[in-house]
Amino acid sequence: MSLKNDEPSSAVCSGSHSRSWSLSRRLMLHYAFSTFVILNLSAALLFWGLVNIAERESSKFLQDEINTIKLLSSRESYQQGLARKLEVGYAARESMKVYGRILDGQGKVLLQTYGMNENVPVAVFPPLALSDYTQTQKWENGKGQVYLLRSVRLESDPGQGERMLQIALNITYMEQVLGHFRTVLLLVICVGTFVSLALAVLTVRRGLYPLTELAQRTTSITAYNLNERVTLGHWPAEVKDLAIAIDTMLDRLQDSFCRLSSYVSNLAHELRTPVNVLMGEAEVALTKARSADDYRHVLESNLEEYERLARIIDSLLFIARSDVQEPDLSLEEIDVCREVGEIIEYYLPLAEDKGIAISCHENAILYADRTLFRRAVSNLVSNALNYTDAGGTITVSARREAGRTVDVTVSDTGCGIPKADLPNITDRFYRVDSARHRNKEGTGLGLAIVKSIMDMHGGSIKVASEVGKGTSITLVFPRSDITNLSS
Repeated sequence: MSLKNDEPSSAVCSGSHSRSWSLSRRLMLHYAFSTFVILNLSAALLFWGLVNIAERESSKFLQDEINTIKLLSSRESYQQGLARKLEVGYAARESMKVYGRILDGQGKVLLQTYGMNENVPVAVFPPLALSDYTQTQKWENGKGQVYLLRSVRLESDPGQGERMLQIALNITYMEQVLGHFRTVLLLVICVGTFVSLALAVLTVRRGLYPLTELAQRTTSITAYNLNERVTLGHWPAEVKDLAIAIDTMLDRLQDSFCRLSSYVSNLAHELRTPVNVLMGEAEVALTKARSADDYRHVLESNLEEYERLARIIDSLLFIARSDVQEPDLSLEEIDVCREVGEIIEYYLPLAEDKGIAISCHENAILYADRTLFRRAVSNLVSNALNYTDAGGTITVSARREAGRTVDVTVSDTGCGIPKADLPNITDRFYRVDSARHRNKEGTGLGLAIVKSIMDMHGGSIKVASEVGKGTSITLVFPRSDITNLSS
């Protein structure tokens, strides 16, 4: 049942993944949509501005005509000019034609422009308001003509009675121009959107080509050509930053891959030696019947090899855990000379047998994991004992540096390390060739463990050596406040 239930969900997940849009398609659509919105807003603002200008100019023109008629109607002597203005002047106009009509108090037509009744009847005008500045009304007749209408009270001489002016401005031509302009704007929007989409395709493809090239170059890199890099000089800064980050990652991968290959090779070599010894001794023991003492000797020899294997495995487990796990340190205040004194006491019998003097000079207080600190110093002292001849000396010292660090140094008067080998001595299973025959029991993991311990503490290792004169290895511990450590 669970298998059946899982299949649809996986299908849905794969389907949703297949429906996801590429970055180029998203950029194209965003670019085209942005252009479409910008064109629409620009066209709308442009059209709105043009309409406002047309309406304002039309109202101004109409008001100028009203002012002229008011002036002509204010005196009896101007009546002939008023009649000529209404009946002749407006009748001869073709575009932006004005119609005027003067009514008396009973609504009787006194004067009007020729043909006004057929185009603009009396009833369609707005009523006369108390103020002369009434709202202009837009009206369209059955012939498709559009007019601006206003009703205005006229001032007259005493005795003439109340009179009213009805004036209409034919704005059909202007409305047609605005309609044509609106059509052009819509055409510009459509064409501009399609052109912007085409340009978006070209721009996005050209702009994202470095990413495509980067993907191709990255895909071509395998475990067999980790030395290749992807950065090219002609790429944009953003893509170049990404390429540099990928190259940096490849550097780390190449280094890790080389270290892993060397690690596996050295591990196989280190494990093969005790296994071959065990197999050889077992084969010799089985060639013929042996006495109990002979079998006991074989078992004791095998036990030594088992112990060596166990040390290798324990060291490898410690290093592996320090690589993949967050350090869980129990930091505490450590008196260096006191801890080193206990370590020296442990190694003192071996040192006396080899005729080597061990001492601790200077002292300091540091904050570290006590168990790991003892293990690191013990590894250094053990190495020093292995590579120091009889009559030599081993000195452990500690001092506080001005840079808020505590340095613990183990110095010996041993055989020393060649300069060419110094950068690699903390690598796993790395052993100086000249030292292999001096310490056949070594595994090459001692200094690697010391380095892992210092990495866990956020410290470092410094090595100074001269062939034939000795070696000094310094553990640099960062100084911490006790309050921070307790928390």
